[in-house]
Amino acid sequence: MALSASMTEDIRRDISDQLCLRDPFVSTLPYFRPNLDIACTHKEGFKKDMARIAEAIKPGELTIVYVPQPSTAVKVAAKLESLLQDRGIQVGVYTGATEKGERERVQTAFDRDELQVLVATVAFGMGIDKPDVRNIIHYGLPKCMEDFHQQIGRAGRDGLPSRCDTLFGNSDWKLWFSRYFTQEYKHWDKEDLKRHLESTEHLHQLVAGHGCRQQAILAYFGRTVELEVLKSSRLCRCDVCLGRCGAWLGTSERRDFFREARLVLEAVRVAQELPKGKGKGASKETVLRLMNWQSKSRLGDVTSRIPKALVNNLKVFRDELPGARRTQSYASEMFDMLYGDGYLTRQISSAENLRCFVWRLTDFGESVLILGQPVPLLPTSKLRKLEMEPHEKNELAQTQAEYKKLKKEAFKVMPCYLRELTNPTSTEAPSDEYAMWERLMSMSDSMKGLAAVANMTDRADEDSQATVITAGAQIQVAAETNALTEPCAESGLAASSSSFVSVTNLCSDLNGPPAYNFLDILYAVLGHNLQRTPESQDVVLEYITDAENLNRCVLHLPSLQGLKFSSSRAHAKQCAARKSAILAALQALIAMPLSNFRTGMHITAATRMQSRTDLLEIPLLLWCMAKHMQRHPRREDVSFAYFLDSGQGYRCVVTLRTFGGIQFSTNRAFKMKSDAKLCAILHACRALLSLLRTTVKHISRLLACLAKHTQHVLRQEDVEFRYSVDSRQAYRCIISVPALGGLQFSNPSLQKTKSNAKALAIRHACTVLDARSSPGSSANTKKMSRLLACLAKHMQCPPQEEDVKFTYVLDSNRFYRCVITVPALGGVQFSNPTPQTYRSTATVLSINRACTLLAAAPNIEALHLSNSHPVPAKARTILMSGLLECLEKHMQRTPVEEDVEFSYVIDSSRAYRCVISVPALGGLQFSNEKPQRQKCEAKKYAIRSACRGIKKMPSPGKEVQVA
Repeated sequence: MALSASMTEDIRRDISDQLCLRDPFVSTLPYFRPNLDIACTHKEGFKKDMARIAEAIKPGELTIVYVPQPSTAVKVAAKLESLLQDRGIQVGVYTGATEKGERERVQTAFDRDELQVLVATVAFGMGIDKPDVRNIIHYGLPKCMEDFHQQIGRAGRDGLPSRCDTLFGNSDWKLWFSRYFTQEYKHWDKEDLKRHLESTEHLHQLVAGHGCRQQAILAYFGRTVELEVLKSSRLCRCDVCLGRCGAWLGTSERRDFFREARLVLEAVRVAQELPKGKGKGASKETVLRLMNWQSKSRLGDVTSRIPKALVNNLKVFRDELPGARRTQSYASEMFDMLYGDGYLTRQISSAENLRCFVWRLTDFGESVLILGQPVPLLPTSKLRKLEMEPHEKNELAQTQAEYKKLKKEAFKVMPCYLRELTNPTSTEAPSDEYAMWERLMSMSDSMKGLAAVANMTDRADEDSQATVITAGAQIQVAAETNALTEPCAESGLAASSSSFVSVTNLCSDLNGPPAYNFLDILYAVLGHNLQRTPESQDVVLEYITDAENLNRCVLHLPSLQGLKFSSSRAHAKQCAARKSAILAALQALIAMPLSNFRTGMHITAATRMQSRTDLLEIPLLLWCMAKHMQRHPRREDVSFAYFLDSGQGYRCVVTLRTFGGIQFSTNRAFKMKSDAKLCAILHACRALLSLLRTTVKHISRLLACLAKHTQHVLRQEDVEFRYSVDSRQAYRCIISVPALGGLQFSNPSLQKTKSNAKALAIRHACTVLDARSSPGSSANTKKMSRLLACLAKHMQCPPQEEDVKFTYVLDSNRFYRCVITVPALGGVQFSNPTPQTYRSTATVLSINRACTLLAAAPNIEALHLSNSHPVPAKARTILMSGLLECLEKHMQRTPVEEDVEFSYVIDSSRAYRCVISVPALGGLQFSNEKPQRQKCEAKKYAIRSACRGIKKMPSPGKEVQVA
């Protein structure tokens, strides 16, 4: 029995011949997997590629990321781990170079779903039958079509929809081409090597081409019947068939290189007609010579045996381009881009020499020359550099030179400035420690700016990842940390992926105060539990002195369930007793949730906590970090570095790797490493807690203002924040409240940071909400008092505000109607007659109507009756009386108000026009000439217009003409 996951017809026949099988029984399963979504896209730089892959990985979905080399697997796994750790997603590595015990551990963890993401080489997969793998991502091309088909086949074996995504580069084929001719493959037969080279080329055409991915797989493995069925159906879900070829999670916008590509493709077609390439193909060297031939006469001699139409086309296409875009370097880069996008294909030119290739046009490349189709390509960094103007190239060269110079200088002085304790002696130690710190920080800022400009080239981009210098880079971290400090540039994406906007605006601070106070930290932690700013009476310190004149401190928290904390032994000084009690309180508050404490509970510090701050500093820092993360922080998320200055003083730098590598330190050194570490940690805790306190304060104020306008208590999840950024990188924060009909607020002026935009937007929202305050607020106290006074006439007990309920109805035009309900009076309801733009106006009108009805009704029954019918007008206004007098001259009877109908029309600018209709005079209509902002004004002008028009009308018996 011979089994294989994927094989072509040639391999099947070869197996039969090798095993001497006669008329064997062959059984194959379908190769087409309709539940697989296959997509292929170009690489766009390591950082962006990793960010795209991290975005594609969803919580709870098992993912395998295949890479071609073990070294790449380690690099990819480290980057993905830094990007996914905030989401609690674990990443593992499995390669052939990994030790056997580690491989078994990783495979077991993946089988048990303890690892969600596995970065592996081709070594992983044999014997793996896990049905619920949802993502197969290739970062780089596999060796051949067989490997590719087997690896994507490990996705979605349970039949559920799964994704297979491939990120490839134009130079991926060069990796396998170079490896095929090394010592590793020297024993291969030429036919086998040729078959593998053709398989690699077929895979490249599959991912780079513009045809159906599934059809390319079926065609390679000779599945003719399945191929015909697939062509006649719409079952395929690859990116080409879905109309999004090459587009995958933030792919950069492509440019149309039609003129440049047309010259390259035409040169390939001309080179194919030369005697050496007749019927075979064109070499790249020949194509480049044709594109850059200086002498037109010489070009004609070389192409004398080619149809003149092709030669003329080549000359015309060359003349259309500027000289900078037909140089050999530009043409070579464009040639590689066209091959990487499936416009060219590569074939072996000789069976004897497998290293020689010729190039031919694909069907898609032919269509460009025949039909003139656009050629959208993703420009490489090298091509962008070639397209730069001369002055831009000079500026870039100067920037790169300055960057390299500064980097060299940094590496020269860093061993002197940032030396670990293992080598404290240095002959070049600076005399002024403050100048040293300022110089390091200025160098760090300068290198970041230069690296941002210099990364227009691939080389500078790599340097910017590895050599951005911070205060904690290029040093040996103390052995107790067991973690290396990462540069800010490497972990910057980790902070940006966090959902906490406030943390992304937190900056490094290496100039913290030299003194530390645990009482300040206690107030901050207490404020987080109370959800408000604590006051002095929230913390009460009581000292007890025994017979031996020793002191004990009892710390009371009256606002926090009356908890008490104290030390287990007495101290000679009150400050030591106070510190011990505060440490006990902090340890208990950060170790257990508030629900675990009983009211009035008295907690005594453990003996080992009497004067040991090192048992609290790390848990306290991790607790502060947890308030800004979506997972529990780990010890590896923090690293410490110690520096020794010229005065033999220690300085500790705390690096928070999870938050983009931000760092904290103090502005002076300490004699003891423990003091330096403690002070730096407390400085970091202060920064994290102050940021949290500011955010909570703003949100609490907003929720308090919103509570006045809703029927239930709102939570933070009921308010949505989103941000828009303009071309100047200025932010506008938009606050949406779905519970109030999608009401939105935003900051009036743009801000440079998200935190400032959010603070201004919240302040503006609170101002607007206070202006439109609810009936129970101080702005409407008089109206509410009047309503309660009117209700008192119909109730046996004094009414309270709780006896009146306010509800609001929002119509399709976003106008408000306020409904006042009094359950104590049988649920009688009052409402404003006409809808209003603002809720406050609707509330006032409803209260006025309720007071009018309550004052006019002698009893409750009459109140229900009067509320069911509109209250008639008390008296005719002067304008209405004048209108009726004018109508009386043209009617056979005395007119009444019912003879006049009023209707209102509102235009796009929300202005009113009143239309007066008189059915008794044949539907005669009048209206105000100019729209008014208020209905009453529109009605007033309409009545005046009607009086003027009626007075001009002829008396009865004469012909009436109305214009």
